[in-house]
Amino acid sequence: MLSKLDVYCSNRCNGCQWKGKSADLKSHRDHCDHELVQCTHEGCLEAPIIRRNLAYHVANCPFKSCECQYCRKLVPGCKLKEHEHDCPKRPIKCPQHCAAQVTVETLAHHLKQACPYTVVQCPFVSHGCDVDKVQRLELEVHLRDAMATHLELLCKKVEQQSVVITQQQTLIKKLFQRTHIVVDANGKGAFTKISDAVQAAEDNDVIFVNQGVFRESLVINKPLTLQAAADNQVLIENGSDSNVIVIRSTCKLIGLHLHQRSKNFFCVRIIVNDDETIIEKCDVKSDHFSCIQIDSGCNPLIRNNKIHDSKQCGILIKKNGKGRIDNNDIHSNSLSNIYVDANANPLVTNNKIHNSAQHGIWIKQFGVGLFENNTIYNNTCPTSKSKKERCQ
Repeated sequence: MLSKLDVYCSNRCNGCQWKGKSADLKSHRDHCDHELVQCTHEGCLEAPIIRRNLAYHVANCPFKSCECQYCRKLVPGCKLKEHEHDCPKRPIKCPQHCAAQVTVETLAHHLKQACPYTVVQCPFVSHGCDVDKVQRLELEVHLRDAMATHLELLCKKVEQQSVVITQQQTLIKKLFQRTHIVVDANGKGAFTKISDAVQAAEDNDVIFVNQGVFRESLVINKPLTLQAAADNQVLIENGSDSNVIVIRSTCKLIGLHLHQRSKNFFCVRIIVNDDETIIEKCDVKSDHFSCIQIDSGCNPLIRNNKIHDSKQCGILIKKNGKGRIDNNDIHSNSLSNIYVDANANPLVTNNKIHNSAQHGIWIKQFGVGLFENNTIYNNTCPTSKSKKERCQ
């Protein structure tokens, strides 16, 4: 029944005079010239428009798609001017006023590779030519006129390179030849004294020492390795009133027996400020001062050693010294097995520390460090309360 009722168009307020059956209202509104509709252009924010005015609006809408005259891309009309100004295909003149017609996107390449007015270097500048600023259009003339000069420069460069190559070849050959230096007390090596081998060695050489007793005092002042050959027992005792070994440069001591017999000296004193010096698999003993002293700023790796029977400390870490002390057997020293001075900061791990006549580890006031997984036993501590608190 409702479909047969007479109704007016809902766009009557916009001027539509249509009147008809309710069943025909939807069909009418789909084509009603007074219906409010939206602009079909993407981005247009215009309020809904009466359908009879839509065609005019669409034709003049600022968001109507327009073709860029340079790249042929469709962009909204309101943004066309901005787009064409920045369009990479827009033709422009070379800013250096050559005759070339380029585009925005090819300008940089043109200036770098083609423009005759771009200032460039002569390609022989790296070989010694002093013409480092010349316009590209003049470069060809320069190359032609200076051909003899350039050839002379190239010859000198080749000669210099030949000298460098020869030096490098000599060095490589020398490195292969100097795989190691052998010290043998019975004359079966290149040297009979370790100190002579150290003096003759070059940086990073390896000195192998055959079995024997060597009464010498050594100063290591260049990077090298001093190692007992195979399982040979090598004993180095100080040959005068001095330390057995003073380490002033990065080095490795491996598999040696070191014994300090003089008063008022250390067995090994480490002075070099680095993280690469290593003392490994050595037996270190001292009849007087500490077996090993680590000076301020030094951070050696001391591992898998026996450090014992000093009349003072096993390892003495001086003020601001460090050290990585790992898996050593440190025992039977008359004072502390390990002494940590003020502001020293060692890493002490996995060691056996025992049978000291005083302390296992003594840490002076303001001394710090990390101590983990050490076995500390049979060390005799004084009864003073303040000292007991520092004894471990």
